Amino acid sequence: MTDNDEFERNPGRNANALPPGTAGARRGRVGAAVARLAELAALRFELFAVDLELGALQLLGVAVLVLGALALALAGLGLLVAALLLAAPEGWRWAVAAACGLGCWGGGAWLLWRARRRLAGWRPFAATLAELGRDRDML
Repeated sequence: MTDNDEFERNPGRNANALPPGTAGARRGRVGAAVARLAELAALRFELFAVDLELGALQLLGVAVLVLGALALALAGLGLLVAALLLAAPEGWRWAVAAACGLGCWGGGAWLLWRARRRLAGWRPFAATLAELGRDRDML
């Protein structure tokens, strides 16, 4: 006597019993679904890692630009102020110093504005968030 014969002769013995072979098929479908979800999670994790690397590279690029601009601006401004003060007549040196100070302030403000504008359009993890939104809609 097989399990199938026992199930057919006495189906009321266990109301939740499944015919033989049904549990295995269900287990196979669940296993396949879990495998697909694991593969999807691995892909999303890889995409997140790539997004993280791209974000770090972009921030590093901005930091290098800002530091380079500051170093060159400081060196150039120091030389410019020294040259202007030496070239200005004795009575005009205070006005030249004030103009140089205002020029430095304006240049610094402009550099900060450029850095803010460059970072304003940056959306960290944009591709990962878009893919996770598609996955949520799909599930």
